[in-house]
Amino acid sequence: MAGQGTVGLEIFEDQPALDALLVPVGGGGLVSGIAAIASQLRPNTRIIAVEPDRAADLHESLSVGKVVAWDRKVTATTIADGLRAPFVGDTPWQVIRTQLTEALTVSDEMIRAAMRLVVQHTNTIVEPSGAVATAALLQYSEMFSGLRVGAVVSGGNLGLDQFTKLLAP
Repeated sequence: MAGQGTVGLEIFEDQPALDALLVPVGGGGLVSGIAAIASQLRPNTRIIAVEPDRAADLHESLSVGKVVAWDRKVTATTIADGLRAPFVGDTPWQVIRTQLTEALTVSDEMIRAAMRLVVQHTNTIVEPSGAVATAALLQYSEMFSGLRVGAVVSGGNLGLDQFTKLLAP
């Protein structure tokens, strides 16, 4: 968590005036590390977790106030394979439950659209798991209208052939 929180440090150094920061979630280490940093450095910045709708265990956990585990057969159906953890870890949960109130879910279709957008505008191939935060900007664009929003984009563990197959209709 501490090491992953340095992502937040770097973002806040570059963009100190963000209203919100969207962060992909699997086991919770990245978002809890960033949330811990934000609570100290940028307490007014909303840290928003983003998950695939087919692996939305954190979204459900926040709704009921305790860690909920999802069946791996369900989480295995999302294209965002790096975010298929069936539940958030105990240590990240301790930070998440006190520092975070929001988790958004995105569809695989929006993840694909975000992957296309990133490659078109940055010439960077991003894996589905790394594109979920950008997918949230697309899927919930009205929610973020007029705000300064950052999105953590991570993960290039994807070859061109696999990228092309994922984007095929």
